[in-house]
Amino acid sequence: MKKSLLIFLFVFCGPAFSCNGLLDTDVKILNKDKNKNLCEYSEKTILVVNTASKCGYTNQFEGLEALQRRFSSEGFFCFRLSFKKLFMARI
Repeated sequence: MKKSLLIFLFVFCGPAFSCNGLLDTDVKILNKDKNKNLCEYSEKTILVVNTASKCGYTNQFEGLEALQRRFSSEGFFCFRLSFKKLFMARI
C-alpha cells in the first residue's frame, strides 16, 4: 500500500512542484553575457522590469540596484530585460 501511495504521489503530484510554463524561459540579462532560466527563481520574489537601455542611461537603474542590494539577502532578485523578445516568442 505504501509503495502504491508513493507511486501515486510521484506521478500526480510531481508536476505541481515543477516550474510554471511562463517561468520556464531563458532570458538574457542586460549588461551580462549569459542567459538565466527564470525557473531558477521560482521560489523567490522577483521583479521583472522592461527597460529601454539602448536609448542611453536610464535613471531608474539606480533605484533598481538599491532594491536589489537591500532585499537580496531575503531572496529578492530584480531582472532588467527587454520584454519584446521574451513575450513575442510566447505568442
